[in-house]
Amino acid sequence: MKYKWLLTAVTCTIGVTLVWASNQIFRQYVERFQEEAVKTFATYVMQGERYPLQHALYDMRFRVLQEELGISQRRETMECNRRRNFGTQIPAEKQEFCQKYDFIIDLAKDQLANVSVFNLVYSTVEPILLREIETRKARDTFRVWIHQKLNCLKDDYRCANNEREMLRRITKGKKEVLDAYHAALMRLERKLYPDEITTAPVWSYAGQACKAVGVSPHGEEKSGMVFVPGGTFKMGSSDGDVAEQPAREITLTGYWLDRCEVSNSDYLKFVMQNPFLRRSSLSPKLHDGSYLRTWKDDLIVEYNVGSHPVTYVSWYAARYYCGALGKRLPSEAEWERAARDDKQHQPYGYGNDPVFLSEYAWYSQNSATMQRVVADRKPNDLGAFDMHGNVWEWVYDKFGPYNPEDLVDPTGPLEGAYRVMRGGSRLSPPEYLRSGMRRDASPQSTWMDVGFRCAASAKFTTAANVRDN
Repeated sequence: MKYKWLLTAVTCTIGVTLVWASNQIFRQYVERFQEEAVKTFATYVMQGERYPLQHALYDMRFRVLQEELGISQRRETMECNRRRNFGTQIPAEKQEFCQKYDFIIDLAKDQLANVSVFNLVYSTVEPILLREIETRKARDTFRVWIHQKLNCLKDDYRCANNEREMLRRITKGKKEVLDAYHAALMRLERKLYPDEITTAPVWSYAGQACKAVGVSPHGEEKSGMVFVPGGTFKMGSSDGDVAEQPAREITLTGYWLDRCEVSNSDYLKFVMQNPFLRRSSLSPKLHDGSYLRTWKDDLIVEYNVGSHPVTYVSWYAARYYCGALGKRLPSEAEWERAARDDKQHQPYGYGNDPVFLSEYAWYSQNSATMQRVVADRKPNDLGAFDMHGNVWEWVYDKFGPYNPEDLVDPTGPLEGAYRVMRGGSRLSPPEYLRSGMRRDASPQSTWMDVGFRCAASAKFTTAANVRDN
């Protein structure tokens, strides 16, 4: 008896290890087959199949069996099914085959009846499903399917027999698993139709400075943007970092630039209508894993940071956002031209002395390392806010040495793995906020102090909107 505690401990350890191992094996199956399974499921829904999820699960199971057992037809597992369901004897040579078959079937049943596993599987599948729905333009079709499932969960009499049986087998009748399934359906609908959610109103910047209308010399108007006249200015620095050299005369065509950095509120309004850019939906290829990490969920942002610049946004996401609004990321030259604001030979858009920087920028010496609302400091003479500090801003160009021959509307080198960021941030010392300062990062990168603003080409590009500086 004195060894009973040891036997119990060993048994518990073995049990925990087996559970952990089963969980890992199941997760590997999900990772390998989830994308194909989601596409199959979406196809069944689009075809009007009555039980698309059931068929998709059967298809996924068959793909696993194909890979693990080397079968090519479903009937090859018939004998194993008869043994499981009716206790039918099988030939000795089939024993090992059916044991593997049983392991795979039992693994799926045990794991899907576990709430934590179900939620984990759904969290990995949902982004793929949302992308598939948007690609197929199938929101309404999927909404019908969602409501059918919700009605079934609410009332057994609104389920078909096969549907009730499938739910019973998958969940083993566990209420917590059925509740998780219900929550997943509700969450999917909220993400497909965010405008119908009854929540606190989306906040906006208290002042209307960011929304002020800009007017070009041709009378073209754009809300929330300033018009930057074309002409020639000196880009780069002869006494700054090597990456800022050489200083040279650049000629730009007139263009538009956002008055303010894109805020959390702006970004939230956009992703409500564009699931592609949501935290759970954006392709892993387009960010480093920390995309929008400060948001609580796809459509949940802390109320008091709505007017802060959106951060943890990759270059790819920033470019897509601007493009979807009919804008673009500014070129590096366009950004520097707006930041210099006619102060060609001075480090900041207002002049030389860093003493006055706190009037125009949030940076290491006045921000207390805290993110600040957009447009809280003075604008430059063009009417653009936060061209220095608060957050670094993505621009279009790839990072590389300046081409001394590319002097008219340059857009940077054709080759390079990194993209340029400009302007410094709330964490930066004064010298990093200089108009000519450059920084580079992978376009997948997301950082706590990196955001962006958009630019747009002018409708009219004749000499009337060009001036010499």
